[in-house]
Amino acid sequence: MKRYCFPDEATSLSLLNEAGYMVQDYVKDEDGNDVADGDPHFPHNMKGQGFDIMVIGTISKPTGETEQDAEGNDVPVMAALDGWHVDILTNGVPECLEAYLVEPKNPVHCV
Repeated sequence: MKRYCFPDEATSLSLLNEAGYMVQDYVKDEDGNDVADGDPHFPHNMKGQGFDIMVIGTISKPTGETEQDAEGNDVPVMAALDGWHVDILTNGVPECLEAYLVEPKNPVHCV
């Protein structure tokens, strides 16, 4: 599995599309020409695609501080880590994604 950290969601979608991980739906116009129908998206069924994608998004970690909830329970204060996180299970790394590849020492999630 390869883990990626992009600056934001829009950048991730643009680059994942460039890398060929997204599909575009098309419809015919009145002249019979194919025209894009909506935005590119991940395949609805990735079986047989040769990859699997898990969009993690924003990852939050405890700050070490606590606050009390409405019932008086101590609850950890969380802070968002920088970036938009995506995991891809595939062979190889597309060139356009190389700069965003990360290898966390202590991943906060697992697939």
